[in-house]
Amino acid sequence: MRYIGVFITFFVASGCARLSGVATIYPHSEVDLPTFCFHRENFRSQQPKRSQDSNPIPIRRFIVYEYAKINDEKIQWKTFNELPPADAKTWVKWIKQRPTRGPRKVVWYVLYLPDPILQPLSAFSCITYRTLPTGYRERAPALPLVPERLYYASLESMSGDKNGVFFIIRADASGKPIKLEYRAEDQIHVISGE
Repeated sequence: MRYIGVFITFFVASGCARLSGVATIYPHSEVDLPTFCFHRENFRSQQPKRSQDSNPIPIRRFIVYEYAKINDEKIQWKTFNELPPADAKTWVKWIKQRPTRGPRKVVWYVLYLPDPILQPLSAFSCITYRTLPTGYRERAPALPLVPERLYYASLESMSGDKNGVFFIIRADASGKPIKLEYRAEDQIHVISGE
């Protein structure tokens, strides 16, 4: 019983800091071959969030989905802050506007399955699209990423912690990829190809 009291005291004294996995795209990625990273974020920390160097999390399962294109219009991002004043209906509206609804297909699926005969390998915390790391097996081969299509990269840790990133590759008039836009934690980020 005394040990339980010490355990509870430790969590109360430490502020019960919740750790969660955060999925991002490495800022120096190639536009058409992004590198996806998974790291732990301490929500109570005073340190800047989204640091690629903050506690990497080994990736167990990595899946990239492509959403069906409905028309030829460019997809425009909307953040929660761009919606009308926040109330319960606005939040429900934002959830309904999320592009997770509708048909999607798997464009790449990899799973950490090291060969038991060989020396055990560590799982990676960053994976570059179409580059199969040692110790991982493809469940679905990587298809080319098409500009102006909406994608979602789903990352899962060994402990089952999940997070993901929506992304779009933007192209110029000739169809050449020029930038990658991604949405993580309701923030829009841009990686330029120049």
